[in-house]
Amino acid sequence: MTVYIKLLDGEVNMTHYMPFDPNNGLGKTREELESEGGIFVDSVPEPENRPGKAHILKYSEEKGLYYEYVNRPLTQEEIAAQQMDYLVDLDFRLLNIELGF
Repeated sequence: MTVYIKLLDGEVNMTHYMPFDPNNGLGKTREELESEGGIFVDSVPEPENRPGKAHILKYSEEKGLYYEYVNRPLTQEEIAAQQMDYLVDLDFRLLNIELGF
């Protein structure tokens, strides 16, 4: 499979999995797409699931396609889970103090 990747300052700006498809393609030749700053790859790697991080797909000639992970705002569910973990830990510590540990 040929995947078209359009780059902007080393960051993937667009990914098209069927660039030459007669119905859903981009309607351009390989040369035209490459002249617009695009590259062709066989596949796109899957990002890792890192809590609290967003992934940005990037490309360099040295590394190829890779993900950069940056901090993102936590979801309400993640905030609630952190608060619950904190409360459980606090409850455990207070219980140990009461029991003299």
